[in-house]
This record gives sequence, C-alpha cells and structure tokens, in this order.
Amino acid sequence: MIEKALADLNKVAKVFGSFVNNDNDELIAYNMPDSFTPNMLKEAGRISLQGFQGIESTGYQVSRIDLEFEEYRLINTRIKGGIISVLCSKNISLPLLNLTFNVISRKIEDALNSGNVQPVSVKTETPKPAAPKVEEKPKVEEKPAPKVQETKPQEKVTEKPEEKVQEKSNSKYVSKVFFDMLEEEFTKKSVLWQNLS
Repeated sequence: MIEKALADLNKVAKVFGSFVNNDNDELIAYNMPDSFTPNMLKEAGRISLQGFQGIESTGYQVSRIDLEFEEYRLINTRIKGGIISVLCSKNISLPLLNLTFNVISRKIEDALNSGNVQPVSVKTETPKPAAPKVEEKPKVEEKPAPKVQETKPQEKVTEKPEEKVQEKSNSKYVSKVFFDMLEEEFTKKSVLWQNLS
C-alpha cells in the first residue's frame, strides 16, 4: 500500500524518488534511484526526525523541513507516525507537488497507524578493522666516513726518543690531524647509535 502511494508520488514531474520513515527510526518503504541504499535512507530519516524533534522541543510546531542542495532538494514532511521524504528538482512546482502529496500522505499516515506495516530490513554494516599503525624510526642522515688512503708497507724505522710524530701533511706517515678527525667521527657515530638503540 505504501509502496504504491510512493510510486504515485514519483509520477509528479521533477520528483526523483521518495521514502517513508516511522517515529522509531525505521525505514518503512522507499522508491528511490538505485544509488540510494536502505542504510542511507534510514540514516536520512533518522536525521530528519531529530531535526523535527529539535524544533518541537523549543515549543514550535513545524510540518515541513525543506533542504536545498546544489542540484536537488529534499522535502521532509511530518505526518502522524513518521516522515515522508521527497527527493526532487530545485525548481519543482510546489503547488503541483502539494496537490498530489496531500492525497498520498493521508494514505501513508493511515497505513503507518494501522500497525500492520513492517520496516524494511536493513543490513548492519560492520566497520572494517583499521590497519595497525607501524611506527617508523626517523631516518638519520649519515655522513660518509672519510676515505683512508692506502699506504704501502714501510720499512721498519727506528725512531729516536726525541723525535715526535710529524704533523705536516706532506709526511709519508698518516698525519695526527687525520687521527683526530677519525676519533671525532667515531665519537659522533657512537652517540648516534646509542640514541637510536
């Protein structure tokens, strides 16, 4: 009975679809384009009902909430026992819609209050579990180690006690500056690894 009433309502020019929700947040019937699922319509009805109840709680009585979107409008009308929602064009002729709507709304209201109407079964959508978050360690930019020039094996040289390690860069031995620099780099690296571990 309600399905037939909605089909008649959808015959009005520039009406795309319609659906009915009761006061218990249940979807009762719908005649909508395929892209609208029962879950979506039930949720839309719940939000509309909350809108009506919110306004009524302030002491005002409102019979219609008209929501305008970019390309269409959703007209929600309060009836005894529920809400009729009509999805239509923004430039629909409201007098023509009201003419048909007044007749159809009485039929739907009678059906809702008869107690013989069963809600549409809506599948509960279970949310997919979120993927576990993997914490990434911050990337540390490592400086390349200084290149050590290979030296040919030297003949054993006995140093005199008064001789010191030469610090000049033109020496045939590895200079003391290089060892100081190497020690400094190893100290940095060991501190870095301690922080990361």
